[in-house]
Amino acid sequence: MFRQRPPPEEERKVKANDREHNEKFQYASNCIMTSKYNILTFLPVNLFEQFQEVANTYFLFLLILQLIPQISSLSWFTTIVPLALVLSITAVKDATDDYVSKCFAHPEI
Repeated sequence: MFRQRPPPEEERKVKANDREHNEKFQYASNCIMTSKYNILTFLPVNLFEQFQEVANTYFLFLLILQLIPQISSLSWFTTIVPLALVLSITAVKDATDDYVSKCFAHPEI
């Protein structure tokens, strides 16, 4: 019921640039994680953010209009290829930025 508290820490010795020595004491990490995606939410959140841009929404609207053969003089292929290319390049860039921001680029003390 009553646990004995460990004695308070009198001094802490941290050696700069000596990770093996510092890991023995299990100090708290200085890592700041700024990632906003995980595996399940990457695709919907990324597409939602990309279609907040007016240019991507415009090309999606053009694609929908080109699917109607009575009003379209061009095929849908001419719009979906650039739109898919832009969306995929931006998604890859966002995924790599998010992966790097998971504290891999900034080592702990």
